[in-house]
Amino acid sequence: MLLLFDRFMNPLLLSGVAFGTYDWVLLGIILFAALIGVIRGFTKQLFDLCGFLVVLIASILLCKVVAKLLPDSSGAIFDKINGFLTDKVTQNGLEELWSTPQNWHSSPELVEQALEAFGLSKIFSFLVTPLTKNLADGAILSETLPQELTGSVNNIICFIALFIILYIIIFLLKKLLNKAISKISILKLADKLLGMVLGAVLAIFWISVAFSAVNLISGLVRIPFVTEFFEENLYTTNIGMFILEISEWLLGLIGM
Repeated sequence: MLLLFDRFMNPLLLSGVAFGTYDWVLLGIILFAALIGVIRGFTKQLFDLCGFLVVLIASILLCKVVAKLLPDSSGAIFDKINGFLTDKVTQNGLEELWSTPQNWHSSPELVEQALEAFGLSKIFSFLVTPLTKNLADGAILSETLPQELTGSVNNIICFIALFIILYIIIFLLKKLLNKAISKISILKLADKLLGMVLGAVLAIFWISVAFSAVNLISGLVRIPFVTEFFEENLYTTNIGMFILEISEWLLGLIGM
């Protein structure tokens, strides 16, 4: 943070340029975020920031592994799915398509026909479409689709369950760490100071994202008054230019 201040803000302050109205608005937002950071502390902010991403990624990676422990060719879920599909087959008179081998790759229209007949094109298309694309020629739909669909539903159930469990674990860890830090005055002070820095950095980051988003949107849909407002007000302020400089500097660091 000190490096960024020295790199971008010192030249502005030493030049004697006065702050304008929008400078103070942006500075007020950053200071308010820093104050919130002091109140919440570094640990809590970091867990809130990283915890969700960690839980999400871990749930995605583990859900298929855990789902393999669940039955995909028996059980209540399989029975419900198989019963639903069988009823649709009977209603639409598609017993031949359902129970005999078909050349799925060479006749892609059969896949569309099956999806429409089952009413899955709208309900479960996001699940079924990838499955039907992998059907081998000669595959029998009644022997593959219910099992594959059950596996996909199991994946979703495991993802939701893992997400909830892991999120609770992260929440408890955050509580334990906050409790431990609050008992040691030095750590508590460091947590507050680092929280202030992180709060300010996050505020600058989100303002930079907002600037970029407004630029992109106004450029795509051509909203001249929005672009004009930013160029004549926010982009001409010291804080606004400071944030833009940081954005360009960070993009340069990652090679973009």
